[in-house]
Amino acid sequence: LRPADAGSAHGWHMYVPPEFNRALDIRFDRSSGSWKQGSRFSFHAGDRLFDTHRAYDRWSSALRHLRICVEVRSASDAEPAGRGKARKPGSVLWAVLEKTAEGTALSERRVLCGSQDDFVRFLISGAGGEPPDRASAARPGVRSS
Repeated sequence: LRPADAGSAHGWHMYVPPEFNRALDIRFDRSSGSWKQGSRFSFHAGDRLFDTHRAYDRWSSALRHLRICVEVRSASDAEPAGRGKARKPGSVLWAVLEKTAEGTALSERRVLCGSQDDFVRFLISGAGGEPPDRASAARPGVRSS
């Protein structure tokens, strides 16, 4: 999905620093001497990602540059297929926060849920996920919190 040593992939909707390589299942394979991308996505509750690298500056300065933040509220890991088992897509419930009109804080604008794949798709394109009540209706057994 993106180079492992990149601060983020060019053209992604959100800035995803290298600290999230593990969550994107990007790892160095010693046997081949190269970086590998898997499908075991593992974003977790408390993860916060911003739309710009400037969000990691001093907060008063960062607020001038960022527009949105996503905050993972709850999640379960994706697991790859193997040994007769189908791939488990995992799940993510996340909030989208946007800068207030005054530009002095972030405010929750909407909450979305979907699979780990849906969350990664959101990070790439800004599309993906559904409101929890719609997702629950479409997929019986899916609970929102």
